Amino acid sequence: MSVPVLFFSGMGADHRVFASQMARFPQITVPAWIAPLRDESLADYARRFAGQIDPHTHCIVGGASFGGFLAIEISRHLPARSCVLIGSVRSPGELPPHIRTLRGQPNIPAALFQLGGALAGLAMSWSGALLGQTNCEILAQVRDAAPQFLQWACRAVVTWRADFHAAAVPVHQIHGAHDHILPPQYTRPDVLVPNAGHVLSLSHAEEVNWFLENLLEQDGRETTA
Repeated sequence: MSVPVLFFSGMGADHRVFASQMARFPQITVPAWIAPLRDESLADYARRFAGQIDPHTHCIVGGASFGGFLAIEISRHLPARSCVLIGSVRSPGELPPHIRTLRGQPNIPAALFQLGGALAGLAMSWSGALLGQTNCEILAQVRDAAPQFLQWACRAVVTWRADFHAAAVPVHQIHGAHDHILPPQYTRPDVLVPNAGHVLSLSHAEEVNWFLENLLEQDGRETTA
């Protein structure tokens, strides 16, 4: 039987960001976000989330962007065999300077995220044909994201403090060479995809699926051995 794979979407995204991966690998599930508590840290959120989704068997965890940060933390509380990062980083020390400099800044009002969602919807209505399928899929998820969750997630990122310097399990990482949100020079990807940006699970689904297929085959061989 295939090992369960739990993937977590990025900030402002949902299960649709992994549409191509879920179609290719039926063992992938994308748990819906739970509501964060006020001022809850990423580590505490991961601990609480793990208690609600624990598959009670060996699993693989992973995520895209912010979902990868969560996957690193949640791997400490689940029977995880490994962690897969898609356009993400392994620790807060690998966040780029433009994110780390936001530590200590005031919370962004939720109303601004609500406005951003409305603008994303308008952009789709006015320019959808010009934006292309991938950009429209991203905008649709931003439009549908909960402003209060986005407000918490931004704060969780800039206050992220890993309990340990190293991840609790082996980490496998694929990254876009042209990722301007989390530039690859600040992290250590195993595979760097040429011409790919931040949301490579959508824009470069074939490369991501190839990466996952190799990892799952390797995991299967190790399990058999």
